[in-house]
Amino acid sequence: MASKRVTSDTAAQTLFATPKHVVGRMSAINIDNQSTALRTLILQDIFTPDASVGVTSPTEQTVVRHQISVSAGQSVSIDKNTLEDLRFLGTAKVAGDTTSTLCVIVANYHFE
Repeated sequence: MASKRVTSDTAAQTLFATPKHVVGRMSAINIDNQSTALRTLILQDIFTPDASVGVTSPTEQTVVRHQISVSAGQSVSIDKNTLEDLRFLGTAKVAGDTTSTLCVIVANYHFE
């Protein structure tokens, strides 16, 4: 199982890129918010569907897969049971409501 560590940023931070013809899954995500304010994070899936009948030039899609709010000075761990329905088809990214090096996100993931 691989993991990636990023900090909260208004520009979406890449957690992992899912190879074509597989599905990306998160097995855990840990958020340590040591800032003085509530932080809200959004997990995004960014992908471009394959061309199909009637759609010869598909456009990139951004789908919000999950939203997490963490109180000031708190840590949150979300386990596999809560994340089991999340599937990523493209690049998994996390975007925060503000940029803060005091809010650290660690995502554990694998591919199926």
